Amino acid sequence: MGASAMESPEIQRRNLTGEILAWVLSVLVSLICLIVGFILSQITPIYRDLFKRLGVELPLTTRFLIANYFWLYPLLFRGLAFLAIAKEFWVRGTRRRLSFSGIILLAAILSVGLDRFIMYLPLFDFVQKLSRAK
Repeated sequence: MGASAMESPEIQRRNLTGEILAWVLSVLVSLICLIVGFILSQITPIYRDLFKRLGVELPLTTRFLIANYFWLYPLLFRGLAFLAIAKEFWVRGTRRRLSFSGIILLAAILSVGLDRFIMYLPLFDFVQKLSRAK
């Protein structure tokens, strides 16, 4: 008899619930990554045009992000979305899979935070110059 056949129905049900939860969370994290990547790719050109109209000098990080967002966002966020699903096949153990989903979601959130910080850097400088001009 296999180990799973010797488990009680309660343990089998709990294991199945954990498996389902891991998959649902993986799909949810994957969708979040895809949606966030899409939204950022739509917002970045707006910032690019705003900075151009304001004539502000952009820091290197902001220039890099604006110049490369069209390939950088898909690579990062589609990669995270792929990883969220692929780890379901590579990682063993429900707890580890749930933990990896949390790590992937955290990576996506931190990426958005870093992106927003980089995009706001020129605005901070612009506001600082305006306040000095008064």
